[in-house]
Amino acid sequence: MKKLLIFVFAAAFVAACVLPAMAQEKEVNLYGSVRMETFYRSTSKEAADRGGGLDKDQTQFEIGDSSRFGANFKMGNLSANVELRPQGGGEGGSSMNFRQWWGQVDFTGWQLRVGQQSVIDGMFPPGCCIDEGSVQSSFGGWSGRVRQPGVAAFIPIGQGTFKFGLFSTGSGAGASGADATAGSPVFGYDDDTDEVIPQIQASFDMKFGPAAVKFVAGYNTYDEVYWDSVGSPTTDVTYSIDAWIIGGQAEANFGPLTVMWQIHWAQNAAAYRQSTSGGALVLPAYDVTGNGIEDVSEWGSFGRFIYKMSDMVTWEVGGGYLSQTRDGTPSLDKIDDDSMFLYLNAQIFLAKTFRFTPEIGYFDYRSRDVGPTTTIEQGDQLYWGAYWRIDF
Repeated sequence: MKKLLIFVFAAAFVAACVLPAMAQEKEVNLYGSVRMETFYRSTSKEAADRGGGLDKDQTQFEIGDSSRFGANFKMGNLSANVELRPQGGGEGGSSMNFRQWWGQVDFTGWQLRVGQQSVIDGMFPPGCCIDEGSVQSSFGGWSGRVRQPGVAAFIPIGQGTFKFGLFSTGSGAGASGADATAGSPVFGYDDDTDEVIPQIQASFDMKFGPAAVKFVAGYNTYDEVYWDSVGSPTTDVTYSIDAWIIGGQAEANFGPLTVMWQIHWAQNAAAYRQSTSGGALVLPAYDVTGNGIEDVSEWGSFGRFIYKMSDMVTWEVGGGYLSQTRDGTPSLDKIDDDSMFLYLNAQIFLAKTFRFTPEIGYFDYRSRDVGPTTTIEQGDQLYWGAYWRIDF
């Protein structure tokens, strides 16, 4: 009898906890988007040899990696988002992965989000369509790593929102082993990465009628360990790569014209973003003499001018500039690199949720100064074609 009473009380307790939640209305909304790139690229020989993996002439017919199918869930103060996407382009995408996978709790006055989510240090999305706008981060813009596992808080303050988050650390871009000094360690041999703290991100955005501004900042650090085969006895070489980003963007609407602009400064941006997209980001290098890191400083700017001619047609022109400098010791390690990008497109709605965007653009990879006397011409690329997007 006593065991039965215990069971009854336990069942009553569980029911008291579960039934109120079951009584709340659940909302589940499905959505999706099919996107495709159809472009032709004409790449100069110098640009093809940069390591970007492009042929001199290339026709690009690919499923856009930002195509997606997902579901939004909401019940009381709980919400969630799960989203799948193709990955790899080509023949329907070579694989699938989760683009979003997070849950959120709405407290009084603020929200807490946990899981795979959009990073909070990114600035406005690019308007260019080539490579689905991923080129923005290599040509003046800043979008961080787009989505990563993390924990983030969203706190309204005055007319704006402060966002703070801890995300998986950016690592793997590493330091360059192209140190011209004799006795350089053997990089890439039995290397290891020590990650102690997560990547720290913060942003604050405000709206003032037809205008809006946003400020972002982030910090990332990790240690790399390499086996040094030079000298006797052999030793492990350990050093820290510290990376940070600060930036801002502004947007203003003047009737049918919208102007957007952003600017950023960064140290060791390739390590922060865990990316070398574009094939030309300058990596930090190991200074054998000083047993330390030669950091890479970076600044970039990206702008967009959008003109809504009608409900069916919107014109856009934009572009960016990126400069990267590594002051090496000795001077043979010094690298100075810059690049530019310009594009023009017209977003045409063939139906309410079906848009067709013809676009033409130009990449100028300019030159890279290596050491005190060497200049490498990196060529250019011209492309044209169209981007297709159907939302459902």
